[in-house]
Parts: sequence; C-alpha cells; structure tokens
Amino acid sequence: MFARFASCLAAAAVMTAAVAACAQTPQAPAPGLRVQVQTQAEWTNVADVAARVSQIAGLPVRDAGASTTQLFAMTLICPDEATCNAGLQRLIEARDVFAQARVDARRTIPRPFSPSASAVR
Repeated sequence: MFARFASCLAAAAVMTAAVAACAQTPQAPAPGLRVQVQTQAEWTNVADVAARVSQIAGLPVRDAGASTTQLFAMTLICPDEATCNAGLQRLIEARDVFAQARVDARRTIPRPFSPSASAVR
C-alpha cells in the first residue's frame, strides 16, 4: 500500500511541475524598428555606436551589429510605431554623426512554415 501511495505522490509531483512549466509563458520581445546607420567617421566599437544611436534617438537599442566600420544595424526599442518613427527621424537629422539613417529593409521576418506550401507540385 505504501508503494502505491508513493507512486501516486510521485505522479502528482510530476504533473504539478508540468503544469507550472506550461504556465510560464515566454515574454515576447519589445516591439521595435530595425534601423541601419552609416556614420560620418569610422567607428570600431559597436557598443559605442549603439550608445550614440540610443542617445540621439532617445530610445534604447538592442541587437546591434556592424557590416563595416561605418555601417551598423540595430533595433530601436519603442512602444509604438509613432515613437519608432520619431526616433528614426532624430537619427536622420543628426547629419553631423550619421551620413545616412534608414529602416533596415534587409531584415525580414520569415513566413511561418506550412507543410502544404512546401509540397512539390
């Protein structure tokens, strides 16, 4: 009888852990706008460029990367489209720092996989 009680108790513990794991939903990343900036001068430190972009745009940034020493891409983190656009406009107007600032059209979100769409016809 004790063995049966122990096995039921173990099963209940496993189910409780499984329910708790399902209840924790991963948090979606904050909305943002992927931008590309070309600096007037060469910058070798991506973190410095990201800090300068954040300062000028008035928004935090994430996912900063460099293509060259003058071409960088990163995501402006903003609560809505209007705030993103205003931050981008501030980057565009900072001509003393950036030769160019624009939406990074190279980064696209892939379409979800669909088994029927991948079938050879």
